[in-house]
Order: sequence, then structure tokens, then C-alpha cells
Amino acid sequence: MTDAQAADELSVSTRTYQCYVAEVMAALGATSRFQAGLRAAELGLLPTATPPTAPLETPSTAPPAAPLETPPTAPPATPLETPPTAPPAAPPED
Repeated sequence: MTDAQAADELSVSTRTYQCYVAEVMAALGATSRFQAGLRAAELGLLPTATPPTAPLETPSTAPPAAPLETPPTAPPATPLETPPTAPPAAPPED
């Protein structure tokens, strides 16, 4: 979007819009519009995007909710077996 388009959407002159942008950038300590956008997002100043939702169904037409399935349980852990020990090595022959 150009400055002229944004100014027109806000019903202000292009110069006024540019002054607004400069003031916002200064307030955020940004040296570019991109940096201003990042800083605004980091500070939580921008609205979060929400995915479009399907129209809500009325309770009379909504299908019944499926029962929640419980996840299967894992078998109990068995203690680790210790490997058999090897017999001691025979002493070397001279």
C-alpha cells in the first residue's frame, strides 16, 4: 500500500500520514517501517490474526457431541534386568 492510498483510507493528506508514520516510528525507536512493525508486534500493540470460523449451529440442529475417548494406558514399567556377570578372566600365563 502506498502512502497516498493509506492517507486516503484514513481521510488525511499524504503529508499528514507521513508525519503520523514518522511519529510512530520515533515513539517505537525504529529506523524503518519494518522495524516499527516488529517492535509493535513485540510489544503486543498489533491485533492477532484469528482464523475464520464456521457459522455457529443452533443447539436444536447441532449433532450430538461424540464422547471423548480415553487414551490407552501404557503397561507398567518393568525393572531393568542386570546382565549376568562374566567370570573373572584367567591370569595370564608366564
